[in-house]
Amino acid sequence: MTVFRNLAGRWFVPVALVLVFVLAVGVLKAKTDAQAARRRIADLEAQVAAQRDEARGLAAEVQYLESPGRIEKLARRELKMAPATRKQQQPVEKAP
Repeated sequence: MTVFRNLAGRWFVPVALVLVFVLAVGVLKAKTDAQAARRRIADLEAQVAAQRDEARGLAAEVQYLESPGRIEKLARRELKMAPATRKQQQPVEKAP
């Protein structure tokens, strides 16, 4: 029994020190990984914000390009088109 106590006492401190060292390295690695993950999340959030701004700008551009007033002006100027007059309109029954 005394031999076992001597061996246990002789190996306890070095094993405990190695265990503490391994745990300290693990904690340091976990902190470093967490910090890198936070940076990556911040970068991704910035990209999302930039993409949302771009999407808003494109939506506004589409709204402008599809506006009836703009299309009518382009049709008149570029295609020499105009809305139909009363003389050009016919009832559906008279249509060929």
